Amino acid sequence: YSLQQALIGVEIQLGRQILKSLPAAVVSVPADTLQDKVMSTQWGWNSLSIQRVYRKDDKQLTITIGNNGFYSGIAQMYFANAGMMEANNEKQNFKQVRVKGNKAIIQYEDSKGYTLMMQMGQTSLIVWECINFANEQEVMTAANSFDIDGIKKMLGEQ
Repeated sequence: YSLQQALIGVEIQLGRQILKSLPAAVVSVPADTLQDKVMSTQWGWNSLSIQRVYRKDDKQLTITIGNNGFYSGIAQMYFANAGMMEANNEKQNFKQVRVKGNKAIIQYEDSKGYTLMMQMGQTSLIVWECINFANEQEVMTAANSFDIDGIKKMLGEQ
């Protein structure tokens, strides 16, 4: 039990280091660091979640970085089937894009704005939820302002 607690402590420290590496502002929207969250529900680099909120007026970006095999598996399934779903869907609200060379999927819904999901390696992914962003290009500019390679390196992803 003590070893498990120590490993969770290391994961929490890693999460805090990743938060420190995130930009202070994204597309002129400042970070609300009082809302920063780092959570690990099990030891062994299996359920680490890191979250930061950027907010200004009615515009908000929430970035969630997760190291979770279950969510990553869902993402892999989504990426594998996205081409087929795009071809079969008359009224699509998502498409495949790239963030700094990494495969990603962007989705738009009137009720919640843009969601951009990018898989990093085997078990990690990043999700950007963007409320009241003007367009897809603004979302992509925001996502590209993050140090994806640095985050991957800290999480031990290739």
